[in-house]
Amino acid sequence: MALEVFRPSRLMFGSDWPVLLLASNYDIWKGIVERLITELSFDEQQHIAAGTAVQVYRLAGIDSKPKPSDSPHLLV
Repeated sequence: MALEVFRPSRLMFGSDWPVLLLASNYDIWKGIVERLITELSFDEQQHIAAGTAVQVYRLAGIDSKPKPSDSPHLLV
């Protein structure tokens, strides 16, 4: 598993949506990931859930909360 090779600070949550919908749905996939990282510390979970993406894509300081005009498919 990736956690055995990389630290949580080098991993980020992702999916192959919309291809995912051929076999499952986003809520199920998100639940699987949450179960896989449940034994990690809160900080490690936050790295995988959002922290690594914020760092890699330099999103710090950007308001990432969806606005009413945004797509309904935003991860919230």
